[in-house]
Amino acid sequence: MTRYIDVVNVQELASRLGVATMMTEMACFIREDFLRWEQFQKSPRTANHSEVGVIELMPASDGQHYAFKYVNGHPQNPTHGLSTVMAFGVLAEVATGFPILLSELTVTTAMRTAATSAMSRSRSSAAIPAPSPESRSAAALPMPFPAPVTTAILPCSLMVPPSPPGGFSSYLRTGGRRRSCGSRSRRLRAAST
Repeated sequence: MTRYIDVVNVQELASRLGVATMMTEMACFIREDFLRWEQFQKSPRTANHSEVGVIELMPASDGQHYAFKYVNGHPQNPTHGLSTVMAFGVLAEVATGFPILLSELTVTTAMRTAATSAMSRSRSSAAIPAPSPESRSAAALPMPFPAPVTTAILPCSLMVPPSPPGGFSSYLRTGGRRRSCGSRSRRLRAAST
């Protein structure tokens, strides 16, 4: 039987494990996959562009499992009550084609992105070039991100716009530190990550 994981399942897992533990474990799996990067059969993403957005398919296989991610980018979706980006994925056995898993990947992708960013800060991740070990700040550009996730993995100041859009207040409520740094280019120049 094909297993289905939805947003509620991901939230329950994060609640049960704790966000920091979940992010740490996710970063370990990501690092393991980077270390075996050459074992993957990869192909460029297939993109379907339109006047209002893009829909992409991202396939990969390691010989035992085949997976793809479907993701969209439609900037005007919030005016219709929808997310700008939504994603789902399928994992299947190569030997039989049996679909093992159908999963939401919108929240999961945000967490994966955060875990990869945290991993790139780690000196122990030889597979990914790390920034300076003295990194103490990260620049935040105006975009949505899961604040509790970011707080768990960024043990540094988050440099934000002087009047940040929505999400930064939840970053601060969950223990993050904020240092105003002016314009986007100034934040990027001042950040060590």
